[in-house]
Amino acid sequence: MFDDSFEYRSTTNTFNILCDERKSFHTMQTTHIHDMHELYYLLSGERYYFIKDRTYHVKKGDFVLINRHDLHKTFEVSSPGHKRVLIYITNELMSEYHNSYLLMDSLFKTGSPVLRLNSQDQFFVESLLSHMLQSLKSRSPYMEISAAASLMKLLVFINETKTASIHDIYEHPSPVHEKISQIVHYINANFRKEISLVDVSSHFYLSPSYLSRCFKKATGFCFTEYLNSVRVKEAKYLLHNTKLSMTAIAEKTGYQSISHFGRVFKSYTGMSPVKFKDIK
Repeated sequence: MFDDSFEYRSTTNTFNILCDERKSFHTMQTTHIHDMHELYYLLSGERYYFIKDRTYHVKKGDFVLINRHDLHKTFEVSSPGHKRVLIYITNELMSEYHNSYLLMDSLFKTGSPVLRLNSQDQFFVESLLSHMLQSLKSRSPYMEISAAASLMKLLVFINETKTASIHDIYEHPSPVHEKISQIVHYINANFRKEISLVDVSSHFYLSPSYLSRCFKKATGFCFTEYLNSVRVKEAKYLLHNTKLSMTAIAEKTGYQSISHFGRVFKSYTGMSPVKFKDIK
């Protein structure tokens, strides 16, 4: 069932599912932030997964839970090739169920975003995923209902399993990853200021070139790419949730020039800040 690549987008715009395999080295080329919850199950291989402020070493049988609007990126470890199942869930799907917001908070906002399953739980999860794919491939009149039912069962199971896992078993992959996580925390706390690679490297008593190399290796992002991603994410929030002027938003996200802010924002979103503000 997992041998062929398959992608499905629900007609009700409530969930999307993708199953595919990459046989060579692969790193996500673009910054990834979206307005949907994401479930990522690794069927084979291993990956580094940067989520919000740190990197996780994800292995076969691991479940990754990405909250909406959380910055994330996957990249290779040492060996090429991996197979995965991705499920994107919208708020529209969860609005169908009573108290679903409690379930989503428990799944995506608490504890570790990575869940390591034992072999028995892996078998159960893969059975549910296989049933979802079979339902959607059948093209029956009730395929989405069947797939959605399996998806809800999967979410409840993951939540129960996650709740039973009291301790976070995920250590940093290396001391370098731990140091870079500290630096990411620093960037997240100070991106509204005028900071640069030189400023941050000086703060942590590292050379800029060393920090640049380690940052890319540990997170999958170039230093400037990550800093701009965090700033653009904040700018998007301010554009849709405040009445601040463009100049004020540029200043509050660390840009000293409104023209520079506009260029960076468009390069990351594909549209100007003014056009983005008009989208509801």
